[in-house]
Amino acid sequence: MRRPVTSAVVVSAALSVSALTGCALAAPRVASSMTPSTTVTAASTAPSADASGLVPALHAQCDFGAQIMRYLATGDNGANPQLDQGFAQYVGVPTPQARSIVDTAIQNCDAAESKRQAAQASAQASAKAEQLRAAAQAQAAAQAAQAKTDARATEQKACAAIGGKVIERDGGGWQDTCKSTNPGKSNYGDSCSLAELAFQPDGTLDSANVSNLRQEVPGCLN
Repeated sequence: MRRPVTSAVVVSAALSVSALTGCALAAPRVASSMTPSTTVTAASTAPSADASGLVPALHAQCDFGAQIMRYLATGDNGANPQLDQGFAQYVGVPTPQARSIVDTAIQNCDAAESKRQAAQASAQASAKAEQLRAAAQAQAAAQAAQAKTDARATEQKACAAIGGKVIERDGGGWQDTCKSTNPGKSNYGDSCSLAELAFQPDGTLDSANVSNLRQEVPGCLN
Protein backbone atom coordinates (compact mmCIF):
# COMPACT_ATOMS: atom_id res chain seq x y z
CA MET A 1 0.00 0.00 0.00
CA ARG A 2 1.28 3.49 -0.85
CA ARG A 3 2.23 5.92 1.86
CA PRO A 4 0.36 9.26 1.65
CA VAL A 5 2.22 12.16 0.09
CA THR A 6 2.06 15.57 1.74
CA SER A 7 -0.02 18.22 -0.01
CA ALA A 8 3.08 20.40 -0.41
CA VAL A 9 4.82 17.67 -2.39
CA VAL A 10 1.77 17.05 -4.58
CA VAL A 11 1.28 20.75 -5.37
CA SER A 12 4.97 21.25 -6.05
CA ALA A 13 4.99 18.15 -8.22
CA ALA A 14 2.06 19.40 -10.23
CA LEU A 15 3.91 22.63 -10.96
CA SER A 16 7.00 20.75 -11.99
CA VAL A 17 4.93 18.41 -14.13
CA SER A 18 3.42 21.37 -15.94
CA ALA A 19 6.84 22.74 -16.71
CA LEU A 20 8.15 19.38 -17.90
CA THR A 21 5.30 18.00 -19.96
CA GLY A 22 3.86 21.23 -21.28
CA CYS A 23 0.47 19.55 -20.85
CA ALA A 24 -1.22 21.74 -18.27
CA LEU A 25 -0.15 25.18 -19.43
CA ALA A 26 0.66 24.66 -23.12
CA ALA A 27 0.61 22.11 -25.89
CA PRO A 28 2.23 18.78 -24.87
CA ARG A 29 5.51 19.61 -26.57
CA VAL A 30 7.69 17.59 -24.23
CA ALA A 31 5.31 14.69 -23.95
CA SER A 32 6.14 13.60 -27.48
CA SER A 33 9.74 13.08 -26.42
CA MET A 34 8.70 10.97 -23.46
CA THR A 35 7.45 7.86 -25.20
CA PRO A 36 8.33 4.21 -24.56
CA SER A 37 10.76 4.33 -27.49
CA THR A 38 13.00 6.86 -25.74
CA THR A 39 16.34 5.37 -24.67
CA VAL A 40 17.75 6.39 -21.30
CA THR A 41 21.53 6.54 -21.09
CA ALA A 42 23.14 3.89 -18.91
CA ALA A 43 19.79 2.34 -18.11
CA SER A 44 21.33 -1.15 -18.22
CA THR A 45 23.75 -0.39 -15.39
CA ALA A 46 21.70 2.01 -13.29
CA PRO A 47 19.43 0.64 -10.57
CA SER A 48 15.91 0.20 -11.98
CA ALA A 49 12.86 1.92 -10.45
CA ASP A 50 9.63 0.06 -9.88
CA ALA A 51 7.19 1.59 -12.38
CA SER A 52 4.37 -0.86 -11.62
CA GLY A 53 1.15 0.48 -10.16
CA LEU A 54 1.25 3.80 -12.00
CA VAL A 55 -1.96 5.15 -13.44
CA PRO A 56 -2.32 3.99 -17.05
CA ALA A 57 -1.81 6.68 -19.67
CA LEU A 58 -4.82 7.35 -21.86
CA HIS A 59 -2.70 8.78 -24.67
CA ALA A 60 0.51 7.37 -26.14
CA GLN A 61 2.43 10.63 -25.70
CA CYS A 62 1.66 10.53 -21.98
CA ASP A 63 3.05 7.03 -21.46
CA PHE A 64 6.31 8.26 -19.93
CA GLY A 65 5.86 6.97 -16.37
CA ALA A 66 8.66 4.38 -16.46
CA GLN A 67 11.14 6.95 -17.79
CA ILE A 68 10.41 9.45 -15.03
CA MET A 69 10.45 6.74 -12.37
CA ARG A 70 13.87 5.66 -13.60
CA TYR A 71 15.10 9.26 -13.48
CA LEU A 72 13.78 9.78 -9.93
CA ALA A 73 15.62 6.63 -8.82
CA THR A 74 18.92 7.25 -10.63
CA GLY A 75 19.19 10.94 -11.49
CA ASP A 76 20.21 9.93 -15.03
CA ASN A 77 18.28 12.11 -17.47
CA GLY A 78 19.11 9.95 -20.49
CA ALA A 79 20.19 13.06 -22.44
CA ASN A 80 16.81 14.69 -21.81
CA PRO A 81 17.51 17.93 -19.87
CA GLN A 82 13.78 18.55 -19.45
CA LEU A 83 13.75 15.81 -16.84
CA ASP A 84 16.22 17.86 -14.80
CA GLN A 85 14.13 21.01 -15.26
CA GLY A 86 10.97 19.41 -14.00
CA PHE A 87 12.05 16.73 -11.52
CA ALA A 88 15.60 17.34 -10.26
CA GLN A 89 14.36 18.27 -6.78
CA TYR A 90 12.58 14.92 -6.46
CA VAL A 91 15.48 12.64 -7.34
CA GLY A 92 15.90 10.08 -4.57
CA VAL A 93 12.46 10.50 -2.99
CA PRO A 94 10.89 7.29 -1.63
CA THR A 95 9.20 5.13 -4.23
CA PRO A 96 5.61 5.81 -3.01
CA GLN A 97 6.21 9.55 -3.34
CA ALA A 98 7.85 9.08 -6.73
CA ARG A 99 4.80 7.16 -7.94
CA SER A 100 2.46 9.94 -6.78
CA ILE A 101 4.56 12.55 -8.60
CA VAL A 102 4.61 10.50 -11.80
CA ASP A 103 0.88 9.75 -11.54
CA THR A 104 0.29 13.51 -11.42
CA ALA A 105 2.45 14.00 -14.51
CA ILE A 106 0.53 11.35 -16.45
CA GLN A 107 -2.88 12.65 -15.39
CA ASN A 108 -1.99 16.26 -16.23
CA CYS A 109 -0.72 15.21 -19.65
CA ASP A 110 -3.81 13.07 -20.34
CA ALA A 111 -6.17 15.88 -19.31
CA ALA A 112 -4.40 18.40 -21.53
CA GLU A 113 -4.30 16.03 -24.50
CA SER A 114 -7.97 15.12 -24.13
CA LYS A 115 -8.83 18.82 -24.03
CA ARG A 116 -6.67 19.48 -27.09
CA GLN A 117 -8.28 16.65 -29.05
CA ALA A 118 -11.77 17.81 -28.07
CA ALA A 119 -10.98 21.36 -29.16
CA GLN A 120 -9.54 20.07 -32.43
CA ALA A 121 -12.62 17.93 -33.09
CA SER A 122 -14.89 20.87 -32.32
CA ALA A 123 -12.92 23.15 -34.64
CA GLN A 124 -13.04 20.56 -37.41
CA ALA A 125 -16.79 20.10 -36.96
CA SER A 126 -17.32 23.87 -37.07
CA ALA A 127 -15.18 24.18 -40.19
CA LYS A 128 -17.12 21.37 -41.86
CA ALA A 129 -20.44 22.96 -40.95
CA GLU A 130 -19.24 26.29 -42.35
CA GLN A 131 -18.15 24.59 -45.57
CA LEU A 132 -21.55 22.94 -45.93
CA ARG A 133 -23.34 26.22 -45.22
CA ALA A 134 -21.22 28.10 -47.76
CA ALA A 135 -21.75 25.35 -50.35
CA ALA A 136 -25.52 25.45 -49.77
CA GLN A 137 -25.55 29.23 -50.12
CA ALA A 138 -23.50 29.08 -53.30
CA GLN A 139 -25.80 26.42 -54.76
CA ALA A 140 -28.90 28.43 -53.83
CA ALA A 141 -27.41 31.57 -55.39
CA ALA A 142 -26.52 29.69 -58.56
CA GLN A 143 -30.02 28.22 -58.80
CA ALA A 144 -31.59 31.65 -58.23
CA ALA A 145 -29.38 33.20 -60.90
CA GLN A 146 -30.29 30.45 -63.38
CA ALA A 147 -33.98 30.80 -62.56
CA LYS A 148 -33.74 34.54 -63.15
CA THR A 149 -31.96 33.99 -66.47
CA ASP A 150 -34.63 31.52 -67.57
CA ALA A 151 -37.41 33.87 -66.48
CA ARG A 152 -35.85 36.78 -68.37
CA ALA A 153 -35.74 34.68 -71.53
CA THR A 154 -39.42 33.85 -71.08
CA GLU A 155 -40.21 37.53 -70.48
CA GLN A 156 -38.49 38.61 -73.67
CA LYS A 157 -40.49 36.10 -75.71
CA ALA A 158 -43.84 36.92 -74.07
CA CYS A 159 -43.32 40.67 -74.30
CA ALA A 160 -42.18 40.62 -77.93
CA ALA A 161 -45.36 38.73 -78.81
CA ILE A 162 -47.50 41.77 -77.91
CA GLY A 163 -45.11 44.35 -79.35
CA GLY A 164 -43.58 45.48 -76.09
CA LYS A 165 -40.15 45.71 -74.47
CA VAL A 166 -39.01 44.31 -71.14
CA ILE A 167 -38.37 46.82 -68.36
CA GLU A 168 -36.09 45.14 -65.83
CA ARG A 169 -36.70 46.16 -62.26
CA ASP A 170 -34.11 44.44 -60.06
CA GLY A 171 -34.49 44.53 -56.30
CA GLY A 172 -36.94 46.30 -54.05
CA GLY A 173 -39.62 43.69 -54.59
CA TRP A 174 -40.56 45.15 -57.97
CA GLN A 175 -41.46 42.85 -60.85
CA ASP A 176 -40.20 43.22 -64.40
CA THR A 177 -42.78 44.74 -66.73
CA CYS A 178 -43.64 44.63 -70.40
CA LYS A 179 -44.19 48.11 -71.81
CA SER A 180 -45.62 49.12 -75.15
CA THR A 181 -43.11 50.36 -77.72
CA ASN A 182 -45.79 52.28 -79.61
CA PRO A 183 -44.77 55.97 -79.47
CA GLY A 184 -48.26 57.19 -80.24
CA LYS A 185 -51.57 57.22 -78.51
CA SER A 186 -54.37 54.75 -78.07
CA ASN A 187 -57.64 54.97 -79.93
CA TYR A 188 -58.96 56.82 -76.91
CA GLY A 189 -56.19 59.40 -77.06
CA ASP A 190 -54.21 58.08 -74.09
CA SER A 191 -50.45 57.78 -74.42
CA CYS A 192 -49.32 54.24 -75.20
CA SER A 193 -46.58 54.71 -72.57
CA LEU A 194 -49.35 53.85 -70.12
CA ALA A 195 -49.64 50.38 -71.58
CA GLU A 196 -47.52 48.37 -69.19
CA LEU A 197 -48.01 45.00 -67.59
CA ALA A 198 -46.16 43.16 -64.80
CA PHE A 199 -44.85 39.69 -65.53
CA GLN A 200 -45.78 36.69 -63.47
CA PRO A 201 -43.00 35.05 -61.40
CA ASP A 202 -42.31 32.51 -64.16
CA GLY A 203 -41.81 35.27 -66.74
CA THR A 204 -45.13 34.88 -68.55
CA LEU A 205 -47.90 37.45 -68.92
CA ASP A 206 -51.38 36.81 -67.58
CA SER A 207 -53.63 36.53 -70.63
CA ALA A 208 -56.57 38.14 -68.83
CA ASN A 209 -54.47 41.17 -67.95
CA VAL A 210 -53.27 41.44 -71.55
CA SER A 211 -56.88 41.40 -72.78
CA ASN A 212 -57.93 44.05 -70.27
CA LEU A 213 -55.03 46.32 -71.23
CA ARG A 214 -55.87 46.02 -74.93
CA GLN A 215 -59.37 47.24 -74.09
CA GLU A 216 -58.12 50.12 -71.90
CA VAL A 217 -55.57 51.40 -74.42
CA PRO A 218 -56.63 49.94 -77.73
CA GLY A 219 -54.10 50.06 -80.51
CA CYS A 220 -51.07 50.19 -78.21
CA LEU A 221 -50.41 46.45 -78.14
CA ASN A 222 -50.23 43.84 -80.85
